[in-house]
Amino acid sequence: MRIHTDIEEAIHNNNLVFFVGSGFSKPLGLPAWSDLIKCISEDLEQEGESDEFICNVLKYIQAGNCTEIEALDRLKQYGYKEKIIDILQNQINVDLSNRDLTRHQKLWQITSQIITTNYDKAFEQTKPPDVKKIVYDDRFKVANISEEERFLFKVHGCIEDPGRCVLFSDQYKLLYNEQTGIAMELFRLFAHKCIIFIGFSLNDPFVTELLQLRKTVIKNERHGNYIITIEEKDFESLGVEKVGQVQNYEDDLDNYLDQLIKIRKNQEITP
Repeated sequence: MRIHTDIEEAIHNNNLVFFVGSGFSKPLGLPAWSDLIKCISEDLEQEGESDEFICNVLKYIQAGNCTEIEALDRLKQYGYKEKIIDILQNQINVDLSNRDLTRHQKLWQITSQIITTNYDKAFEQTKPPDVKKIVYDDRFKVANISEEERFLFKVHGCIEDPGRCVLFSDQYKLLYNEQTGIAMELFRLFAHKCIIFIGFSLNDPFVTELLQLRKTVIKNERHGNYIITIEEKDFESLGVEKVGQVQNYEDDLDNYLDQLIKIRKNQEITP
């Protein structure tokens, strides 16, 4: 299996970062956005809620009438913020000791630098002890993250503190406000590291805006950024290239990760 030279060089230079979304944790039985909203809707219906939007919120999303975040915003406006956080806690803060964390372990065998929007603690359970965990609201650590050689960056928070998990649009806007430093540090990572997006759809407007800015500002790119996806979609406008070797999330993905692990191990053996 051929590995892009950018990615191989990034592994050799300890310059590879995985940017991991919720799709990566779905095999663990953890809910994606739509699953979480379904749980909230069903729970409210069982309590006697008969509002037409609440009872049909998934249909609204599937029809393209609103996004998952817009649906959560509306539920928050109805006064269900605490309910949403409670359900998030119950669905995500679960014991993972009996789940298959092999793929999470594989990512750590390839690189010691991971960014994730996921709230779950799978990466905490599998990370090497010398990897620093950095949560978005620790401004001092965030401001220096691009200088760190080993980090787990929980860019949307962690389920151990569900009340601070980024869920609603006002939180997103505040998070990526220039004053927080998050946008600047992510831009630096996108600009100077080789990023592989995995389990992440690149539909996040805040992330795509940073990628578009990178593509505009950095004319002579020293490396590319990549995405592992089976979607038939062009990411050229974002300066992101699809990893063509992965056509499915079963054998292809595991074989690809194993190849990256082999490159990393060969690097460690070579004097």
